[in-house]
Amino acid sequence: MKKLFAFVLLATSFTRPLIAAQPMRHPGSWITQEGCDRIRKNVTAGRDPWKTAWAALEKSEASPDYRPNGDTEVKNSYAIQNDGHAAWVLAVKWIASGDRKYADGSIRILDAWSAKKSVPDDTLRTGLGATQMINAAEIIRYANKGTAGWPPVGVEKFESFCHEKLLPVIRRNGGGGWGTPCLSALVAMGVYCNDPEIYQLGHDMVMENRRETEPGCGKSCLREYVFDNGQNGDSYRDQGHSMGALAHLAEAAETCANQGDMSIWTAYDNLLLRGYEYVAKYNLGEEVEFIPYTDCNGKQKTSISPEGRVSSGGSFSPMFEIAYSRFRQMGLESPYTKKVRDGYAPEKTNSDNCGMGTLIFTLDEPTH
Repeated sequence: MKKLFAFVLLATSFTRPLIAAQPMRHPGSWITQEGCDRIRKNVTAGRDPWKTAWAALEKSEASPDYRPNGDTEVKNSYAIQNDGHAAWVLAVKWIASGDRKYADGSIRILDAWSAKKSVPDDTLRTGLGATQMINAAEIIRYANKGTAGWPPVGVEKFESFCHEKLLPVIRRNGGGGWGTPCLSALVAMGVYCNDPEIYQLGHDMVMENRRETEPGCGKSCLREYVFDNGQNGDSYRDQGHSMGALAHLAEAAETCANQGDMSIWTAYDNLLLRGYEYVAKYNLGEEVEFIPYTDCNGKQKTSISPEGRVSSGGSFSPMFEIAYSRFRQMGLESPYTKKVRDGYAPEKTNSDNCGMGTLIFTLDEPTH
């Protein structure tokens, strides 16, 4: 148990970004306009891997006539997650194809939720739905010079929905994987709503220097979830949750990077890189170090869990291209992340994460 406290404390100092002094970049959460142009150009040209990724996506997931939840007061926690996912997939389909029917389908979902009187009081499911829904809204509102055609009244109503309904739930955060989607949602909300205070709140929550062994582990942050050796707060539980929550941290990091702030990607001596390499290596069938510990609630976590391990029949979450492409741009080697990325493309989607990485994040040319 004492080994955990033998981790070397990485004394990294951070300069708090002066976001309030800078206008938000749009589209500027998971996808920039440059990214939108790259996706459309390569799909139109029939170039792989975009061609294959688009062919797989086009025939799956949400259709343009997708019907969102019709309740005015939503009790089913999965409703916002499922509808948020559909809105996001349809927004990406619009970017890839240029077909307005996909944008119209996404707008229908966003408008339906803007009219809700309540959202589920559930940081996990509401966080998962919010981050994908907000990223859809960012694309629909700003990409391609606003040609998705979302009426201004819809744009404004969704902003109010973010502030009045989503924010009170997701700002509560939550421990471990219950809070990581909230972190992704907060920075995305700050961007979409042009609200530097919300953006800064999400960024600062991610960057808190706190461990799972210390008081306050009821709220997620990067260093609470990912340990210095790369293991994470769900490594002891199963590999599906281990990958999914790590991906939310990468999503938050990417939103901030697209706002010109690389601090989450580089935090604590590239801690996200170590987290990705650890989970990739273990799920590819190799052994990794697991350091036993006792969390702040007194729960003992003694070994890594093989449940859901990909080398034993599990499946990789669609979360590796977002990190691999960013690591390349940073000039960082990530051999295990690359091995997953190369061997399991094209990435699919799921309702937990950004997904579709082969289509969205693959770079035209190597940067190093």
